[in-house]
Amino acid sequence: MYLSLYRVVGYIRQGITQVQTLDKALTTMSYTMKITDSQIKRMSEDIVGMAKDLSISVDNVSQIYQIYANMQTSTEEMMKTARPTAILANLSGVDASTAADQIQGVLNQFNLLADESEHIVDVYDYISSNISVDYSKGIAGMSEAVKNVGNVAYEAGLSFEQLSAIIGRVMAKTRQDGSTIGNALRTIAVRISKSNKLAGDEVDNATVGNAAKALHNIGVEVYTASGEFRELDTIMTELAAKWDTLSDAEQANISFQIAATRQTSVLKSVLD
Repeated sequence: MYLSLYRVVGYIRQGITQVQTLDKALTTMSYTMKITDSQIKRMSEDIVGMAKDLSISVDNVSQIYQIYANMQTSTEEMMKTARPTAILANLSGVDASTAADQIQGVLNQFNLLADESEHIVDVYDYISSNISVDYSKGIAGMSEAVKNVGNVAYEAGLSFEQLSAIIGRVMAKTRQDGSTIGNALRTIAVRISKSNKLAGDEVDNATVGNAAKALHNIGVEVYTASGEFRELDTIMTELAAKWDTLSDAEQANISFQIAATRQTSVLKSVLD
């Protein structure tokens, strides 16, 4: 009897603490955002419902909402991105702030809408479930790689889904971390695609010209007849089709011109 009573008291105290945490979070958000009473009510219901559905604390969900409030996102965007952020944090083992940065980064880099946040998590989940890499490490690695190369990949014509699939394949073959893979893919993209205009001092005209010449010599064109860059995916598909027919010397030269000395293993993984 006494044990049951203690449990009841514990549940009551926990409930009071959660209410206080929620009230504090909503009050803080009301200072940083222009929100109405009805919006506060909706957010309150959403926070409590999400905590129950995902079996996480109200405090954790409130933190996610406050993170997005500090990013100056709208209440509608917050309610669309908070749940995927909580799920991503649980799947990858990162904290809420990191997960929010990863979600928001993909949305910004690929010009996606907030309601596509859940799709981002679905893509990471699907790919990580189908590669020979630890599940949580796979998601964390893809997120890190996308952070480093996402804007360049988008400019080069790759979709978020295409880039994530490439990263997953490279991770499984090279066992390299996400940051290394992202930087390697960035090097490749800025040398043979229109994304080089985002590279700044990362690449010069001579390097771009040498890469284009090396590919031209084997029948793969970087530019259209009018002098515009072709899509990166098209260039890489054509190179992959020719790769096994090239001599060792040709492969070595192309690898160096496109990927530089340190990134050749990533290039070969992309082409396989």
